[in-house]
Amino acid sequence: MRPLGGALVGHIGDRYGRRAALTFSVVAMAIPTFLVGLLPGYATIGLAAPVALTLLRSVQGLAVGGEYTSSMVFLIEHASAGRRGLMGALVCCAGAGGILLGSAVGACFAAAMPAESLDAWGWRIPFVLGLGVGIAGYVLRRHAQETLPAEQPKRAPESGLGIERPVEALRDVVERAGDQLDGVRGVRRLRRHRRRGLRPDERAEAADFGAPQGWGTPVSTPRRSAN
Repeated sequence: MRPLGGALVGHIGDRYGRRAALTFSVVAMAIPTFLVGLLPGYATIGLAAPVALTLLRSVQGLAVGGEYTSSMVFLIEHASAGRRGLMGALVCCAGAGGILLGSAVGACFAAAMPAESLDAWGWRIPFVLGLGVGIAGYVLRRHAQETLPAEQPKRAPESGLGIERPVEALRDVVERAGDQLDGVRGVRRLRRHRRRGLRPDERAEAADFGAPQGWGTPVSTPRRSAN
């Protein structure tokens, strides 16, 4: 779900601004987290409990994927020219730090509570407290400075295909990939024959595979004199 979340929240950021994307991601993370803490068990609602848990976790995955990419773009856009790499790397460090912090909270609850109480209701406390963290993040991001992406050109400078013709652009990419594959096949064939020297008919056959010019020169292999 995280790749889909990155694409969804990235589209929101390009269409409505970075602040809207970041606000959406933190809300989409906080609300399902809080609902997981209040979710009844299997003994209460039966099969609906695991189904609801799966749906909530899926929404969390969407939010995490969008949060990671959108926050990185937001920090890089606001950073100075000499600190953009550093600010982007801080997002990776913050993601790993959040995982460690969550594991530390779970370890503290496991050490402070009896196992029976932790299994019965104690595991719900961190999820319920996540709502407060989400509210704090929402307030902070609502007051963040807005940034809108620059308007992109309608035509690509290299291929000359506009974004309004995706089929032609895809066909061009496939054709270029096929040309490169033919060249690779020709180079491999020539390398295989260079060890014993190419004859004129072999050079013509290898050239049909798209081999670069200059590879068709025969190479003579020195023979060792028999003693």
